Amino acid sequence: MIAGDTRDLPAIRGLIARIPDDAYGQIFVEISAAIQIEHLVVPPGVAVNWLPRDASVRAASGLPPRGEMVLASLRGWIAEWLDLDELDHAHFMVWIGCGDVPAVGSFYSEVDSLLHRHTRQG
Repeated sequence: MIAGDTRDLPAIRGLIARIPDDAYGQIFVEISAAIQIEHLVVPPGVAVNWLPRDASVRAASGLPPRGEMVLASLRGWIAEWLDLDELDHAHFMVWIGCGDVPAVGSFYSEVDSLLHRHTRQG
């Protein structure tokens, strides 16, 4: 799982270049508008999800704060895919950008702490 915004695209492109061909997963990229969508070449099992802030329900009253859509996607992905009981048997990667957005940075710290706590116990 990779998540970030347009500021993180150079790093995301670099990560994509190192993803094995048999990998599966999700990439979430928050953008201001759909015009920023670009073609990213990824393995067949990896989906790229563009999150245009101007298409959100709140767009009528102004764009949602930067990082809000990435954060919602991360929370959904973690709830659906991160099974702590399977961590010892799986190889996975989590990369979270938007580090200068306080809410995303806090969420990253929570996930990082959870993963490190679990791997130390296991």
